[in-house]
Amino acid sequence: MPERGDSRRLDNYLFSILKGVPKSHVYRIVRDGQVRVNGSRARPDLRLEVGDRLRLPPIRSAEDKTFSLPRELLSLTIPVLHEDDELLVLDKPSGLAVHGGSGLRGGVIEILRHNRRSNDFLELAHRLDKDTSGCLIVAKTPSSLRYMHVLFRENKDQHRITKIYHALVIGDWKGGVRQIDFGLRKHRTRDSKRRSIVSRTGDAAWSQFTPLKRVGRLTLMEITLGTGRMHQIRAHAAAAGHPVVGDKLYGDRDSFKKFRQLGIHRQLLHASRVAFAHPETRRRLTIHSPYPEDFRQALTIGESR
Repeated sequence: MPERGDSRRLDNYLFSILKGVPKSHVYRIVRDGQVRVNGSRARPDLRLEVGDRLRLPPIRSAEDKTFSLPRELLSLTIPVLHEDDELLVLDKPSGLAVHGGSGLRGGVIEILRHNRRSNDFLELAHRLDKDTSGCLIVAKTPSSLRYMHVLFRENKDQHRITKIYHALVIGDWKGGVRQIDFGLRKHRTRDSKRRSIVSRTGDAAWSQFTPLKRVGRLTLMEITLGTGRMHQIRAHAAAAGHPVVGDKLYGDRDSFKKFRQLGIHRQLLHASRVAFAHPETRRRLTIHSPYPEDFRQALTIGESR
């Protein structure tokens, strides 16, 4: 470590040597343990000393990352449901991944960073499936990101954060409100698609399904999550015998084809509402996302059948 780094905070030193790299990316690689000081993980506020050994992962500049995004993605404007100095809550459209990877050249967070270059820090607080629409929380400061991660991680009985989803499921749901607690285990299909399967040895998963109304041969459901496993709602709905309409991974293939002919090309799952104490003020914040056009259209089609 050169002498000019002596007694400087790790994050400030990295900002000075990684010109053109977003601060959000710097914080991420530190948080993920990719930055090592003397062979160990380090916090952003660690004070560096002369002689410290610093190891960094390969890093590309913000400009490189931006130009790799398709033009059609860069031109997208994602609706904002709420914004303040700490948080941004987006109304994520279906068909758009939350981040790039796994063959995808970009997603919500890359678009956001490109369109908001004045923001030093933008990080996803949680995830939504590519075809799921609705409320998506983005942290604008490291402290808010840590706070939101605690809310999601320590959310027994919805005491910290309430996540409400709406879905159209196949069939007439019987028995009223039902709590489903089938354990879920991650699995890869033969064509390398990831899915969750019900398993006694799987991770604990808890979902509450509340039927809102019958829609022809379908049921409009409200789902409250107690845990956040991969594809949890879709896997639990299918295990209960009522897969989400348009779900080609967990649903019936013939059923999917029928709905596709009616113009429905994705699973009709929508992150309708989130509620939690604000990271700065601690006042309760409740944010709603209206149904997107395809969801409203499906409700109309279902009622007419």
